[in-house]
Amino acid sequence: MKHARRALAAGLTAALLVGTAGPALAVPSGLTEVQRNLDLLTTVDGVPGALAHVRDRNGRERTLTSGTAELGTGRPMTGAADTVRIASITKTFIAVTLLQLRVDLDAPVERYLPGVVRGRGAGAEIDGRRITVRQLFQHTSGIPEYSRSFDWSKPFPEEPTGYLDLALVGTPTGKPGEKWAYSNTNYLIAGMIVNRLAGKDFREVTEERIFRPLGMAGTYWPAKTEYALRGRHAHHYGVHPANPAAGVVDVTSFPGYEMGASGGLVSTPADLALFWQALYSGRLLPPHVVRSMTADLRRSTDGASPTASALVRSR
Repeated sequence: MKHARRALAAGLTAALLVGTAGPALAVPSGLTEVQRNLDLLTTVDGVPGALAHVRDRNGRERTLTSGTAELGTGRPMTGAADTVRIASITKTFIAVTLLQLRVDLDAPVERYLPGVVRGRGAGAEIDGRRITVRQLFQHTSGIPEYSRSFDWSKPFPEEPTGYLDLALVGTPTGKPGEKWAYSNTNYLIAGMIVNRLAGKDFREVTEERIFRPLGMAGTYWPAKTEYALRGRHAHHYGVHPANPAAGVVDVTSFPGYEMGASGGLVSTPADLALFWQALYSGRLLPPHVVRSMTADLRRSTDGASPTASALVRSR
């Protein structure tokens, strides 16, 4: 629990999001327990603010909050229509989009990005001809994390390949398919595959296929040099990679565009409830494909709790 508290305190302001296509939650008992857990986050675990937004199958909604939207102000936690950086939840949108584009999960990355994923130096064994799309989704590709090699004192690369180059010279986390090791580089590459299949930027593709059809009006991709969040929002806190020595600071102003397909998306709790409900009710993908997305558990290489792999079985 001590380790968990440290991780939560150093992370972004929490937004717990619940969307269900099943029976409506029992309001008295179910939401009372949710509220209790939110309060634990903002007291025992030290998270500044937490929110849970519940939407049942009939569209009835309820928002519960705890804590503050900004440390030192006493301002109440924001609501379901307010924006938040959703970080790696972005990856789910990229996975869904690629499945909609009928990507072949067992095809090598080379088929979609010829000659692009080829390692050098310490990463010489990284080869897109031996890594499948499924392994990108499952974080079993062996491609290391690009952000660990990024120099925040230098200008950001203009193209995703600039970030990819940082990973391609790093030591692989294992052979393709050998073990699970979380890496944002996997979804950086997945975004590049979306670009290739759709013939346009993944940002535009997700807007056309997901945001607009579902009415996710508060969801957007930040533009280049857009560091602030739009509209009303809670503040985010964490260790800024450009100045880790400062410890936990306010990181609300952040270059979200550079996180791209691996974690750059901004949304709202209400929009995310729409997304999860649409996904699990079969509006975005056939039910058997959705089941395949949560059909397996993989244990991380550092011994942490099992994590649901993004995609496991073939379509």
